[in-house]
Amino acid sequence: MTNKDFHSMVAMLQNPIPKTPKDKLYYGVGGMVADAGEVLDAMKDYYWYRKIDHAAFTIKMAEELSDTLHWMTAVCNTMGFTLNQLKHVNKAKLAVRYPNGWDKACAIGRDKQAEWEAMALALRGETENERK
Repeated sequence: MTNKDFHSMVAMLQNPIPKTPKDKLYYGVGGMVADAGEVLDAMKDYYWYRKIDHAAFTIKMAEELSDTLHWMTAVCNTMGFTLNQLKHVNKAKLAVRYPNGWDKACAIGRDKQAEWEAMALALRGETENERK
């Protein structure tokens, strides 16, 4: 298998309809949003309406989260990056935002430019230390 992960390969194989990058993004984001709504529906069915038991809730959450992951992977493929890169982007952003762990003041007084720069470095596979 190449350096693309299994989910990337599955998403590419199962997403043959849209042809242009813009159409692929709309298709993928639409699927992601729709399935994220189904995650919320599963939570409502379990916690609010008590329509399903814990075992059914667990399976339903796994189903809908895996569907959401499928669409997120399709969007990543279209954008030219991997889920692993997204993990590093998020980690870099949060390290800048909360250098000493979560703090309300840091959440309010964010340095969005520094976050942006850290995310750009992470997307390229670099770190701040490598840049210096």
